[in-house]
Amino acid sequence: EEDAGHRTFGIGVGAIVPLGAPSRARLSVEANLRYVFACYYAGGGAGAGLHTTVEVSRVRVRLLGVGVFFTNGVPMSLTDLQRAWDLMLTTGVDVRLWKGLELRGQIAWFLPDPTVVFGQAAERAAQAGLDVAAQKDNLARAADVYKLAALSPAITVGVRWEF
Repeated sequence: EEDAGHRTFGIGVGAIVPLGAPSRARLSVEANLRYVFACYYAGGGAGAGLHTTVEVSRVRVRLLGVGVFFTNGVPMSLTDLQRAWDLMLTTGVDVRLWKGLELRGQIAWFLPDPTVVFGQAAERAAQAGLDVAAQKDNLARAADVYKLAALSPAITVGVRWEF
């Protein structure tokens, strides 16, 4: 559906390939309704959120997307930290190649559920009976998880068909 030359609703199916190791193609399904998006990555999970886009001619720039991503077993980043969901931040570009066929480049950050990160830190501190200085150090290490997540985005390229 189009509104003043911009698509307001679209459903796309495609394949994405993460850049970096391990690289394996994943099926992706995505729905967009103006400022709302929902996505599913086979073997990864599903998410939903809000995004802003700018579309000029055949290029759609996804300036910022913010949402929640629910993993289905293996998190999209920091896989040694098991959790059910992440805060997802995304940005990217879609280039329409032909009719509904698009080439996509995307960067996504998956920030772990804070109740898991800081909950584990507090649990370790309580179990060890640490003093105040050691507890602060333990919480600082938990905060380092977010620094690592910020420095480890999922960069993907893909092709999708929007209909």
